[in-house]
Amino acid sequence: MALQKAIKTSGGFLDLKELAVDGPVLLVFRIKEFHAPEKATGFDGVNLPVIADVLICSGAATGEVHLEERFIGAITAILRGVRNPRAAKGEQPQPPVTKVGDEIVARVKVLNAGKPNAGAVGDEPSDAEMAAVELVYRDGAAWNAPEQAPVSAGGGARPW
Repeated sequence: MALQKAIKTSGGFLDLKELAVDGPVLLVFRIKEFHAPEKATGFDGVNLPVIADVLICSGAATGEVHLEERFIGAITAILRGVRNPRAAKGEQPQPPVTKVGDEIVARVKVLNAGKPNAGAVGDEPSDAEMAAVELVYRDGAAWNAPEQAPVSAGGGARPW
């Protein structure tokens, strides 16, 4: 049998870097679970996984809901409400200050875009961005939208 070259396919998860490739996006994260720390791969540190539902509130995918996505890396700092530690510094993970059920609004962008250490990070949204999120969120009614397949890179005008 001849070898076949793998082709890139969707990873079966919501890729925040891909979602924010064309610029920041507004997201609502509904915290579902906090997982125990785990050894990170690719760097000397730990991952602090967070499971969250995601409502996309800007860009081409506005209104999409992604249920029970697993997040690791820098984005988990805002989801947990505390700074992420680095094992190399000997720091112990702080317990999250957010709670299961909390809904966190963030402006997600790509830090170090185009570099090997690129990652998705969350910033505090402005008042105008919060107003734009509220239009999509509709007092929580938007969570009732059907779950979506993973998002591919795309643009779209941001309402903020």
